[in-house]
Amino acid sequence: MKKEILLAIKELSADLQDTKAELKAEIGSVRSELKSDIEKLDQKIEATKVELKEDISNVENKVDLVDTHLYVQAGDLSRTKAEVKMLQDAKS
Repeated sequence: MKKEILLAIKELSADLQDTKAELKAEIGSVRSELKSDIEKLDQKIEATKVELKEDISNVENKVDLVDTHLYVQAGDLSRTKAEVKMLQDAKS
């Protein structure tokens, strides 16, 4: 009876060792996959940062262009207003 119990304990111990080895291998595999995924995400983040910087620069350039056009239009409006006033004064 004791031999059977000892044999069963040895078998369980061997099964536990096998399971432990399998789990270690699986954990190592998962770690490798996660590391690879993290590296890919880091690359995507860096690429997105570059794209965002370019897009922001393009938007800034467009805002500057619109600002310049508004400045020119404001100048034209001021001249037109002055011309209208001169004509009104000349008419009076």
